[in-house]
Amino acid sequence: MTLKIIDVSSHQEHYKVGTYGEDGVIIKATQGGAYTNPYMNEVARQAIAKSMPYGLYHYAGGRTAKIEADYFVNCVAPYFKEENKPLLILDWEAYQNSAYGHGEWCDEFVNRVNERLGVTCVIYGNSGDVSQMSNSIKSRCSLWLAGYPYQNDIGWNVPAFPYSQCGFSHLIGWQYSSNPIDRSAFYVSREEWMHQIQIEKNIDLEEIEEMKIIQLTSDGNYYGKRYPKNSCFVITGDSIRYIERPDTLTVLKKLGTKQVALNAGEFLLFIQDMDLKIS
Repeated sequence: MTLKIIDVSSHQEHYKVGTYGEDGVIIKATQGGAYTNPYMNEVARQAIAKSMPYGLYHYAGGRTAKIEADYFVNCVAPYFKEENKPLLILDWEAYQNSAYGHGEWCDEFVNRVNERLGVTCVIYGNSGDVSQMSNSIKSRCSLWLAGYPYQNDIGWNVPAFPYSQCGFSHLIGWQYSSNPIDRSAFYVSREEWMHQIQIEKNIDLEEIEEMKIIQLTSDGNYYGKRYPKNSCFVITGDSIRYIERPDTLTVLKKLGTKQVALNAGEFLLFIQDMDLKIS
């Protein structure tokens, strides 16, 4: 059994699931420690409504693995309350990834996601990317390999797989074309797809620390940097980050992230008492 899978990011904007006759869709959720795809929820909700297989992926940015994993978990945790749950993927590539070349980062990320959600991420990348993975990752995580033997649009005519599994025990999917959109063949049935998402331990989703947005009601200076009135910060667990992109703030609000207003003095006391550093 092979599933026809499309993957999309913000580049596809308001993607209509099923446009290319796919069986399922994988959606970029987050990148680094502060970016959320503003179209993630819109596309994911279509897949949920259609009872289609879907996945959510995090693009590694190279910050502390725990910080990025926590950010990803807090963004995707609400979808695990649905009957139709997402496959989770770590996208490991060189572009905009300051940790590239240090595969141990992926061990920390995968372990943290498993610790908090009880699921094991799939690893995505080309053969050069995934060659950096540890033996532990290669034995525990399924591989979604990127490799394009043909440049032209070949639709759903999946060619014979010409690559190696790069030492991974299980090849779950192959992204074989990116023209005009990323297409993959996943070598699983719908039931096997769901088995990949099987939660390995008891997790109370209500206990997962929710992200919170803090908005300044006055100008503030913290650690040598000035933040004007209305600046916003997102708190996840024991980390706090300044939100630079307006679209990230918009999507966090759409996801129902709680928002609190503090003046400059209140915020200073808060970060001092909690021993938080702004990143």
